[in-house]
Amino acid sequence: MSKNIFSIKSTPAWLQIIYFFLLSAGCFIIFSVISSIILVAVGRDTDTLWTPLTLWLTQFITAVGLFIIPALWFCYVREEKLSIFFNLSKRFSYSWLWWILLWIVTIPLLSWIIKWNADISFPASFSALENWLRTMEKSAEQVTNILLSQVSFKGIVLNLLIIAILPAIAEELFFRGVILRLLSEWWGKKSATKTNNTFPISHIAVWVSAIIFSALHFQFFGFIPRMLLGVLLGYAYVCSGSLLLPILIHFTNNAIATVFYSSSNPMFNQNIDTPVPTIWVIISIVATVAVIVAIVKNRQNHPFDNSQK
Repeated sequence: MSKNIFSIKSTPAWLQIIYFFLLSAGCFIIFSVISSIILVAVGRDTDTLWTPLTLWLTQFITAVGLFIIPALWFCYVREEKLSIFFNLSKRFSYSWLWWILLWIVTIPLLSWIIKWNADISFPASFSALENWLRTMEKSAEQVTNILLSQVSFKGIVLNLLIIAILPAIAEELFFRGVILRLLSEWWGKKSATKTNNTFPISHIAVWVSAIIFSALHFQFFGFIPRMLLGVLLGYAYVCSGSLLLPILIHFTNNAIATVFYSSSNPMFNQNIDTPVPTIWVIISIVATVAVIVAIVKNRQNHPFDNSQK
């Protein structure tokens, strides 16, 4: 890739992190304004603002403006090829099945954690904070319910595009493709496994990027399970050497949730708040540990090793 006047290729990793977060903040402001202008253009009354078409459009703008554009621009100023920077060229490997299996066996455990996190109550002195957080949660839930109420063929297709496909690509480019990489490059020398890597393994980077991933969803009562999902996606990325694997897991997770919670499936809908049976949680924990042990025992050389280029 030819050099450009915006290049930050030789800039220290910690400065690149600051640059990326400032870039993301700028994009957030710009595209928030664009979304607001669109909402004003379509109408000021609540019935007009909260239509599926308006919500699909604003969700699309948010995903593209807040996540995809900053990630692609950052790749440009790093002067790296898209497929190389985001590790998109690696072909499917049967080792990926271990990570897909890990995601599957964690579902009962994560479902239990979701309910536990949602039921957290604050002390009386922090009741105002709790009420504010729950109001934000209900607002996000309202948006989701409106979108999932669309059970026509067009509605289902658009929901899968906006809720499953687009977020999987956009958020993985942003959180794993850029943030996890930058944090690994910054902390790699101190905390990474000592191998000849162009992308050092950093457990701290995986967890911090997962925390940022969950925090930027602005849903406290779903923070912990989303953070744990981010951890799984992070390790899937650094261990597989391909961003396609976390994109696949992320998409499948969102797609199944979209179908599961859809109002077109009343059989599922009536059981959303039902606690997960303890026996299933125990089985999930045992299976999760077993699969992690199998992954560790069968791990290969770090995928970003120079010898594998």
